[in-house]
Order: sequence, then structure tokens, then C-alpha cells
Amino acid sequence: MKNLVYALVGAGFMIACQPSDQPEISGMLTGIESDTLLVQSFPVNDRDSRRTDTIAMQNGSFAFNLGDSVLKQVYIYGKPSVKPNEDGSIPAISMKAINFLLLPGQPIKISGSLDEYKLEGGSFYDDYNEVLEDCKAYSHKIDSLNVVCMDMEKKGIPGDSIRKVYASAKEWYGNILKIKSDKTKEKLSVTCDNQPFIKNAPLILIFLADVNKWFNYFKVCGVDDIKGPGLNDLILGINDALIAAQNAVIAAESLGIGSCYIGDIMENYEIHKKLLNLPNYTFPACMLTLGYYPDNYKRNFRDRFDSNFVVFDEVYEDLNMDKLKDMFTVKENNMPKTNSCKAKNFGELIYKKKIDSAFSKEMNRSIIENIKCFIDEK
Repeated sequence: MKNLVYALVGAGFMIACQPSDQPEISGMLTGIESDTLLVQSFPVNDRDSRRTDTIAMQNGSFAFNLGDSVLKQVYIYGKPSVKPNEDGSIPAISMKAINFLLLPGQPIKISGSLDEYKLEGGSFYDDYNEVLEDCKAYSHKIDSLNVVCMDMEKKGIPGDSIRKVYASAKEWYGNILKIKSDKTKEKLSVTCDNQPFIKNAPLILIFLADVNKWFNYFKVCGVDDIKGPGLNDLILGINDALIAAQNAVIAAESLGIGSCYIGDIMENYEIHKKLLNLPNYTFPACMLTLGYYPDNYKRNFRDRFDSNFVVFDEVYEDLNMDKLKDMFTVKENNMPKTNSCKAKNFGELIYKKKIDSAFSKEMNRSIIENIKCFIDEK
């Protein structure tokens, strides 16, 4: 498992290639109506180099090479049908996919279906299968953005071109609020820390932790002596909401749709409660703005902290002063010398800009007001 964790966080690493006559990727899949696979792949350190290949299958069997001895992220889909439905509409694209890291020089065999699959190819993929199994309960929380019109307009996400932008939350018990009203988006652009781009987003999704729904259902079922919802129920609901949001982000990105997390939805509790008609025991965990990237937009990926500072073996490590300085060296070197906070270093800049800011204090106040109903004062 440790090898897998370091592979995932060290997205630039490479291993020595071993000569092999075997195809890089092969296997047998069931449950795919088409006889063709769509394969998307890109080097993990260069997402802009994404390529798409079509691979023929014979009775579910396939084999192919991607070439280039670099660590790659790979997605395998069933090729969608282009035959119109009876009503003349274009069939929805299924977002079910097999995804994995392809190690250079390490052939991999895939068996199963797009829903349930197994990877074979050495100890790395044994660990990978273990992680997939552990995450199965969460991966099915929401199948977001899995039914999308093929003719979505390039410049936005208008209602007349979208059949569905997210699937029903089959195993997730929170709620998603789909915001397309210009009036509501205008309001949110002000209440969420005055960020004008929010009102220009073609689509906004707000992910709620919804404990209210559960406890109403308990009443419908005639449960006796129902205790009030607790903070544990709230925190678990927030966890589920954030998992669902991240699934939506990944699905959207695979369609070329960009997104931005807006944590400021947790501010201005009273205003948002009224605006969104939120009952007690609900909590807006996060908000996503969604839209297509502009033409020729160059996505810049931020430098991440070295895994030595964020991945620890077995127990938490409280970093000492020297390690903390090493961790933030790049941030310190890239910090603007002149800034509105008049900060002398990166730590002071973040503290003044984030922790001690007006929006942070408002967020703290709002969260306290929101969770009061979860606290048993008896």
C-alpha cells in the first residue's frame, strides 16, 4: 500500500523499463455494447498532452500499446453509439470508465467490466486493487455528470443543450442544488466574498450535508424516542458532500469542463439559509462553479509540496522548524516582495490574507450559527 501512496503523490516519478514482448495493456471486458474502446491517456506531469485512441475488441478481448516510457494516467471507456434514439435525440454518453496509472515497462491485464474490474501486473496493481476495493463505497456515492448531451455548446452549459449535468445521488444521502438563475448567481457573487466571476458561471452546484432528510425519514418510519441530530451526523454528511463534489470535478474535467471550489458559501448563514430555503440540519459544505475553458487557455498547474512533508508512515509527524522552512522554501521565494498585506514573509501573508481576514471571521461566525441546532444542550 505504501508503494501505491507514494506513486500517487509523486506524480513525476519514473521507473526503469524492462524489455517485454507483451502488449502494454490487454484483457477481456464484458458488458460493453460497442466493439470499440475509447482510450484517453496523458503523462501525469503533462495533462495538456492528453491523447485519445480507438481500440478494436474481438469478443471482448483487446490488446494495445501506448508507447513512450513515462508514467501515464489512463481512462478506458466504451465507445458511445452515434445511432439516434427513437425520438431523434443523440444517446447520452456513459461516463463509466476504467482508470489507472500505467507504469512504464510494466504490462497490465484488465478483466471484468466498466463497473467492476480487476488489474493484474505485479505488486503495484495488487495494492491498486486493494485501494479500489476500499474506496468502492465512496466511488458510488454519486455518478455526477454521467449523462451529458454530445452536442453541448462549446462556450457554456446552457439548459437547452444539457440533458442532465449530474445523475441522481443513488447512494449519497445529501443534496445538490443546481443554480442556473441569473438572479441567484448575482446574489451569490456578492455574498460569497464579492467574486464577480461567480455570476458569469454557466452552472453552479451547491453540495449540502442533509441530516434533515434522514431524521424526517425516521419519523415517517415511526422510530420511537428519536434523539436529535449530533455533530457526528453533520461531519459525516460534510464528508460525503465533499466526496460527491470531487467526483463531479473529476467527471467535469474529463469532459473539458473547468471548475472552481467556493468555500465562501459557508459565510452569510442567514442570507444563504433564506436564499436557498435551507431548513435546520442542513449545511452547505461547498459550492462549485462550472464552465468551459476559453479557447487556447493554458492551464498552469501549481507546484505541490514534496510528499515527505504531507505523507507520513503510521503516525503523524509534527514538523520541526527546519522542516517547515524547507517545506515552504518555494512559496517564500515566489512571494511578491510588495503586497497589500505588507507581509514580510509567506506565513505572515497567509495569516493576514486568510486566517485574520474579514471573510474568515465571518465564515467562523456563520458556521457557529449554523451548527447550533446540532449541539445537544441538555
